[in-house]
Amino acid sequence: MLAIDCGPGDVNRSQAAKAAEAANTARRAGYRYIDTTIAYRDEREVRIGIRVSGVAGEKGWVSVKL
Repeated sequence: MLAIDCGPGDVNRSQAAKAAEAANTARRAGYRYIDTTIAYRDEREVRIGIRVSGVAGEKGWVSVKL
């Protein structure tokens, strides 16, 4: 299983766009596991990237740590 760890840290607009694009690209490329955490502050952007990828949600996992 391919995985990606999204972690830009303190997210500004440029980094937010990169997080969304990374999640989108990863899902379209076959990645099925995305790891993130509240500390990364990019949950919204990762969700957007996954949604626009067009890959069904049940075909992968997202790990969010508190």
